[in-house]
Amino acid sequence: KHREAEMALSGLAKADDVYTLYYDETNNHRLLRIGPGGLNVREPQCFVLGGIAHRGAPRELQFAELKQRLRLQATVKDMKLAHLGKGGFLDLLKSDKLLTFLEWIKEQGLFVHFHALDPFYFAFVDLVDSIIVAQGQPLLFSMAMPLKDTLFSLIRLDPEPVVELCRAYDYPSLATGSSAAFLRELWSILGRRREVIDPYWFQMLKGIVRMGMRQAELPF
Repeated sequence: KHREAEMALSGLAKADDVYTLYYDETNNHRLLRIGPGGLNVREPQCFVLGGIAHRGAPRELQFAELKQRLRLQATVKDMKLAHLGKGGFLDLLKSDKLLTFLEWIKEQGLFVHFHALDPFYFAFVDLVDSIIVAQGQPLLFSMAMPLKDTLFSLIRLDPEPVVELCRAYDYPSLATGSSAAFLRELWSILGRRREVIDPYWFQMLKGIVRMGMRQAELPF
């Protein structure tokens, strides 16, 4: 019943159709840790899981034909980005080989699928949830997602000072009674970055953080 309600709410009319999906992954940092020198991953990137898909059961795909059209050697087993083009995103869009590849995707009746998430995001957004849950105000729950986005956008601008603050307070294992001081120092860092954030959500986040400073603890 829960599944049917979610499908109806989101308009997922083909959730029971059969598809075959092929996956690969990139930027799998597995675990982020804070040590004496900062994060164990200097610049954590989004973890991406993606590939191609088609309707129905698995079927043979014409990879040999694709290799010929891309003028790849027959011994090539894994097609890499470098086989399609080089440079930045806009440079890649000018690549004739990328166009060939996308045309092949379309001719084969394939889809491109991907899921991207930032593990760094989930390291911090529990702060918002902790404050909102403790406040127990239903209206705040409806604002949780944009508040999380605002918080994380401020952190992502320059994460190093925040990481150092987390190391000093042993975050997320904040000692009892230290959450107010932690939030106060966090906002002293983030409050100086307001120029890149929507003023409304900046003020809303500021209010949430102040609520958190008055709480005895952050439950999450």
